Amino acid sequence: MRQSLVIREYQESDKKGVFLLEEAIYGSPFDEQVWRWKFESGPVKPAKIYVAESDGLIAGLRAFIIEELKVMDKVWTSGLGVDTMVHPNFRRFGIAANMAQEGFVRMENERMPILLSFPNEVAFKVYSRKRPYWRHICTVPLLAKPLDTNSILRAYIKNNFLRWLVKLPAKAMFKVLSRGSLHKANSLMVKQTDSFDSRFDDFWQAASEQYNIGLVRDRKFLNWRFIDKPGGEYSIFSAEKDSGVLGYIVLKNAEMSGLSLGLIVDILTLGQDDVIDSLLAKAIEHFNDQKRSVVGCVMLKHSPYFKALRRAGFIPVPKLLSPKKFYFGVQVKPTVLSDEVVNNEVNWFLTWGDTDLA
Repeated sequence: MRQSLVIREYQESDKKGVFLLEEAIYGSPFDEQVWRWKFESGPVKPAKIYVAESDGLIAGLRAFIIEELKVMDKVWTSGLGVDTMVHPNFRRFGIAANMAQEGFVRMENERMPILLSFPNEVAFKVYSRKRPYWRHICTVPLLAKPLDTNSILRAYIKNNFLRWLVKLPAKAMFKVLSRGSLHKANSLMVKQTDSFDSRFDDFWQAASEQYNIGLVRDRKFLNWRFIDKPGGEYSIFSAEKDSGVLGYIVLKNAEMSGLSLGLIVDILTLGQDDVIDSLLAKAIEHFNDQKRSVVGCVMLKHSPYFKALRRAGFIPVPKLLSPKKFYFGVQVKPTVLSDEVVNNEVNWFLTWGDTDLA
């Protein structure tokens, strides 16, 4: 079985086999609209997709969304690794690692020398052992702010008497831990928007000066990621003054384990604390109106947004209570990009918007 495997680039004629692979693993095939958005439109150009084929059967898939990445004062074309799949009958042969490595070699030859990934627990172990240039940069912290104690208790404590017993002390604890103190800008207009116009290109150029490494968040990327995505259903708010954009925040509702969640998917400002606080205040107000139980956000500790989230009453979720670990890593050859720069966590700006998870 292993000897008959061929790893090659995806062809249009493979789509049926890829959809059957998805169905064999997850019980349903790719959504055609999501497939076209994710892999055929792309923020820069169509995705790079690699498949493992065995006697006409698509046994594995590894895809890379092509994006622009700012590294210091230069913009590189990069790939975000998504949707690694291996058919149940072909596991334990190292197919996933081989597809990823084949993709890296081919993409480097096309002057795309850096790949980003947010692997799950299984992939993280594989990458750490089998990919020579892959480096775990950090595990991005998850922060949460409880909004509705009653619904949180109902989700986790099924016994009515026990829930009644802990209700008052739980409310008191959450109130103390999530007490917020935000300083909103009175002269700022925070309004909902349904698209990112040309002003966001100028905004990105100014905002990008604050970070050494981060995805290019120009209007092309933002519209592709949050407006064009089928079923995305994001709520987007911009902070403006005198018709100029000072920042934006992207929000989304989600459901998990019986909890109604509010997710802060992306946020970017020109750095002023009062602008950040105004956008976070709007997010909390929005999710209260939406009757969400908890608001969550992933953010690196060195970021000014982490400090603002703490001011707003967000609590770092302990690893034991976190629904998953948000590993982040890159694959890059130091002869192309400085290992010292890329592997330094404090150089990076990351949000859920950099992933395909929200």
